Amino acid sequence: MEQVYSTKSGTVINAADFSNLSTELQQTYKASLHCIGCEDVAWFRSATKPNAKVARAAHFNSHHHQGECPYRTSYLVIDDGSDTGNSVDVPVPTVSDYVINLDDNRGGAIADIDLPPIPPAGFVTPKGGSIGIGTDKAYEATVTRTLRQILSYLKRYPDFKFSDKRVEIYSDSGQLKIQGTIRDVAVHFDDITPAVDDSQSRLFWGLIVDSYDEAYGGIWLNASDSKSGLSVKVFADIRDKFLEVFKIEDLEELRGTHILLVGKLHYTGKYNKPVIFCPFVNLVTLQKYRERNI
Repeated sequence: MEQVYSTKSGTVINAADFSNLSTELQQTYKASLHCIGCEDVAWFRSATKPNAKVARAAHFNSHHHQGECPYRTSYLVIDDGSDTGNSVDVPVPTVSDYVINLDDNRGGAIADIDLPPIPPAGFVTPKGGSIGIGTDKAYEATVTRTLRQILSYLKRYPDFKFSDKRVEIYSDSGQLKIQGTIRDVAVHFDDITPAVDDSQSRLFWGLIVDSYDEAYGGIWLNASDSKSGLSVKVFADIRDKFLEVFKIEDLEELRGTHILLVGKLHYTGKYNKPVIFCPFVNLVTLQKYRERNI
């Protein structure tokens, strides 16, 4: 997209003009951008460097409510090909309870549980969940698939957030982090309120529209201002592992991704801003997208 509307300035902004703003001014507006057609959340992508293999002009993008929009100039494809990401008007699939255990002190092997990807369309009844013991690559892959499936279901099936399926998640020291039903422990960025600031770990999920380095070595991932002005803080001590696991070469690649993570929320700072603290790189999943021209 060439233009977006900023709720902060109350004006329509052109991509070329936006790219010429100072970094500080860009940061001020990035979380306030919306498509001027469908009003969905939008984000900015800067132009590629002159020596890049693929040239790309500065532009804006949006998921456009996963539908058609007259201002849609490209569409987003999920990098891992796990599903289309579109919401579907069908019953919530029947899944078993989800149990994730990162405790590697118990020994043994990962439970052999199949998690088939969600098909592009139609109704399925897959089996879900994983019981993991150990931290080898096969185990990590199973944990990732489990979290990815939860995120996919939350995105694709609107009623899944009301599910009574139970989730249990343990840390690598065997400490119980999350225990409860999906409807009680999974919180979308839209539903963040001060009542969630209770020192309890939850599954938080939503769309990231901006990302940048934190002063002390961590990473800030920002949701739109329309989503409570929320930020996710990735701690400095897991920064490198976080970027490695999700194959991130440039923080700009995180814009437009959906995230699901285990963390705690606190309202903090001068403006009482809601922040989710992300201390576990192995209890995060991202649904990344790449652009294709229409």
